[in-house]
Amino acid sequence: MAGARGDPGALARAAFANSPGSKPSVFGITDHERVAALEAAIEAVGSREPASRARLLAILALELFHSADRRRRLALSDEALAIARRLDEPVVLSHILVARPFAIGGPDTLAARLADTAELLQVAQRLGDPVVAHRAWWSRFRVAVEVGDSAESDRCLAAQQELIADIGQPTLEWMTALQQVARLLRRGRLDEAEEMIPAVYAQGRLSGQPDAQLYYAIQLFQLRYEQDRVGEAEKVLAEVVAAAPELPAIRAALALLHARQGDRRVAHELFEGIAREDFAELPVEASTMVTFAFCAELCTHFGDARRAGQLYRLLAPYHGQVAVWAVGLGTGSIAYRLGGLALVLDDLDAADAHLIAAAAIDERVEAPTWLARTRQAHARALAAAASS
Repeated sequence: MAGARGDPGALARAAFANSPGSKPSVFGITDHERVAALEAAIEAVGSREPASRARLLAILALELFHSADRRRRLALSDEALAIARRLDEPVVLSHILVARPFAIGGPDTLAARLADTAELLQVAQRLGDPVVAHRAWWSRFRVAVEVGDSAESDRCLAAQQELIADIGQPTLEWMTALQQVARLLRRGRLDEAEEMIPAVYAQGRLSGQPDAQLYYAIQLFQLRYEQDRVGEAEKVLAEVVAAAPELPAIRAALALLHARQGDRRVAHELFEGIAREDFAELPVEASTMVTFAFCAELCTHFGDARRAGQLYRLLAPYHGQVAVWAVGLGTGSIAYRLGGLALVLDDLDAADAHLIAAAAIDERVEAPTWLARTRQAHARALAAAASS
């Protein structure tokens, strides 16, 4: 409506009001109408209002989260950041940096996201804005888990808890609670996580979070995966897969669930749907490494050497990382998955090296259930080497 009146400022303000600012408006499906409205707003604003243009570009990058055209998404976010730096306005820069982690997510941007979250903390301090500070600590928690820095992730969570005690915003309380669950699961405190997960889901629904069911499904799956009871997460996972068709990590989780349940046919169909064109059709986004990690476990389960070789090449550059859901929930090291793939490829020396590295990561991040799985896989690798 603002566009029809020829009012680019009103169009931009409407776009700001209708965006979360830190993530896509909806996970799992692209809102093409929203994308078109943002593109129209950017065209209307042009270069006359650089602050508005920067924010609109950053929001559009978020809304293209599921797009296969990652180059465009990165370019939009980079342009927004360049404008914000040129303006040297902390408020504008804070908006752009808050949007960056999801906009540029992917294993190859880890160093940039570490730098961005550190800068956002500095900007929040300049502004004296506790909400911006919370967003910064929340985003940095996820990056810290990715690099396997347990002390830093603990620092991030402690800072969030201190902030929400003063701010008292339900959305921020829910966001922090999600990461409290993530830490409980990583630390192997499964009974506490089981008690907290439904409470966090209820908290999300009560505060009107559109992603509440998605995050509940992710957390419940990870809990049941650790407990070897994945079948109990099937209903909610299937519901989320149906509602979020553009989120491959959820489909990979459902495939892994079926594989563990012994339903090889359904698991393989889901897996092959993800692996189309040798995984080339997968968009690179914040949970891509979770998709690849679960696909690696499926390859190990199926003994699929052809797919194992493809995944090994994709994962090898990121051997030191942890596969992390967008919310900051770790699923184990990439080194562990590389060890399993190397076993399928009958490269026993590589399997041994990767699993030794995986155990070191598991111990460093204080993840006892991850370490138990790694040791079991290493025992299989050693047995295979002894019998060869």
